[in-house]
Amino acid sequence: MSKENPEKTRLLENIGTRMRQLRKTLGFTQDTFASILKISKPAYVRYEYGKRFPPVHVIQFLYKKYKVDNNWVVTGEGEMFLKEEEDEDASPFAEIFKGIEIPPEYDELVELMQIPAIEQVILAKLIETKFLFKDEIEAFKAKRETGKQKKRTKKKTG
Repeated sequence: MSKENPEKTRLLENIGTRMRQLRKTLGFTQDTFASILKISKPAYVRYEYGKRFPPVHVIQFLYKKYKVDNNWVVTGEGEMFLKEEEDEDASPFAEIFKGIEIPPEYDELVELMQIPAIEQVILAKLIETKFLFKDEIEAFKAKRETGKQKKRTKKKTG
């Protein structure tokens, strides 16, 4: 019997809640939203119910089509949508998605990630990376906030 990782469960549930909130805000049914995302309804429902992580291409699509703040989807921080005055660099995930191309083996990799042992290793590495790059993450957030303040000041004075 495998034990569920409570941190993973909480993360999945929180992302699922935000996916549901986003879908409802956009005014879509699960069927319609799954179709727009070019995934099956059962796959989408698994994200919304916190059973699976949405793949990168889904988060990237939401960012490109609806200007959904990827940071909000993943962490719950910030606003659901990027504000008009915010440029694409406002999201900490923007750099990841710039010029991203889905490799031909992507579907195979996604399928492998459905294997619980592999999924656990990936999650553990992500959590480890978050702690290893804590200083870089904080520096990025500070730089982003400074940039936002400069834009607000420029907008008020301009």
